[in-house]
Amino acid sequence: MLAPMLHDFLADLIERGRVTVALAIESTPEQFADLESRIRRLDAESRLDLAFTPSALSIDAAVWALEFIENACRFLVYRELDEAIMTDRLAQNCPGQPSVDRVYSVDLLMRYLPDVSRMAKGVGESDPLVKHLQQAGARWPLSSVGMAGIACDTGELDLILKNACLRQLYVDRIIQRTDISLLGPAAVRDAVTSALGVHPSLAPEIARAIENAQEKV
Repeated sequence: MLAPMLHDFLADLIERGRVTVALAIESTPEQFADLESRIRRLDAESRLDLAFTPSALSIDAAVWALEFIENACRFLVYRELDEAIMTDRLAQNCPGQPSVDRVYSVDLLMRYLPDVSRMAKGVGESDPLVKHLQQAGARWPLSSVGMAGIACDTGELDLILKNACLRQLYVDRIIQRTDISLLGPAAVRDAVTSALGVHPSLAPEIARAIENAQEKV
């Protein structure tokens, strides 16, 4: 199901008509202040559903993620936009150094990546947009749970697994989306097993995949 926030954004994008691919950070100071306020509200709402102590919010990282998702949606809607522009917009690096704060902040908006990816694959598996979304999925493993064919960035995965809050969020998504493709690393299997506890029957496909993987070790 398309996330409501993403659905509303796409509807608004189509209703406005033809747009240029502009970055949100180029907005006026007043517009950026409003954007920051909205991100902080989203952060506050998201924290209510998290276990353990959430990481600190990085506005720069969250804005970058919003820009990525916004531009990905534009390229999905406006098929005539040049691939070189797509590469320029979607290959830009996230600001800041790798950290749990950055992972958490990016995920506030990048969590919609699987939704965009599914829609892009509906256009065609060979579409250049699919390639960029797959690369982003590999770069941000917390946000890409449920996307097929992802080889996760091991550095980012280590950050997730070493933080109680991010690890629980990651494990919950694996179980919820039955993403057995992510159960290769022993540390991930251990975290999922611990989360299931004495109730593996709640996620039988996940439990079988873990058992099969352990038998091969």
